[in-house]
Formats: sequence, C-alpha cells, structure tokens
Amino acid sequence: MLRQVLRFSKQLVLSAPKLQFRPVYFFQDNQDRSRVETNSATWAHNLPKENKFNTETLEKQEVESRILKVLSNFEQVNLKNLRWEQNFKKLGLDSLDQTALLASIEHEFTILFPDGVFEGFENLEQVVNYILKNINAV
Repeated sequence: MLRQVLRFSKQLVLSAPKLQFRPVYFFQDNQDRSRVETNSATWAHNLPKENKFNTETLEKQEVESRILKVLSNFEQVNLKNLRWEQNFKKLGLDSLDQTALLASIEHEFTILFPDGVFEGFENLEQVVNYILKNINAV
C-alpha cells in the first residue's frame, strides 16, 4: 500500500509541469453567503395565510377554468371526458396525485386549505364549491 502511495505521489510530481494552475483570487468569492440580509416584507407578507383568500369575487366558471388549467398538468386525467361530480379515483388520481392537485390548486388561487379539509372532498365539484364559498365570503 505504501509503495502504491509513493508511486502515485511520484507520478503526480512528475506530471506537475503539465498541470495548469489558476491564481488563488480566481476562486475567491467576495460575497458572504452566510449573512444574507432579508427584509421580512419581501417574502413573509407575500405568503398565503390560512383562510385568507383573495378579496376578489370569483364566478364559478372562472374557478372551473382555473382548475382545468391545473388539471392539464396531470397526464392521467382525461379532460375531454371530465365530469365535475366524478370521484378522484375515477379520474385516475391516487392519494399522492390528490396531494399534488391540492398543492397546485393552492398555488393557483394563492390560498391554503386548512388541514384535513381536502380529505373530505370526494370530487372536483366539492372543491369548486368550497373555493367559491370561502373566497366570496371574505
């Protein structure tokens, strides 16, 4: 083992003139990444709050079209044969897909569903009605 190390170090020393070295300042990063100053107004206030929906009044048709836009990202959902009262499992969505759908809907409407609310929904019609009820109630 020691012979292998010595042989390798000898090869390294002999090949040193062939190596190109860059000056030390080439690797220096003058920015201290550990101390990034953030203003709480820049990001904390832009996060959606639970049950704090947009103050605009949405029509059912707009909510449905925005949900259709979200569903277009799910390959297993056939949008041509979509029925709003159809069960999530019949749409081809398993539990992981349902969770991804929830996150996508939250992102689309900039809302956060309270924990456990989405578990009670069996179809998209219930989701649409919940969004309409809670957005328009504000």
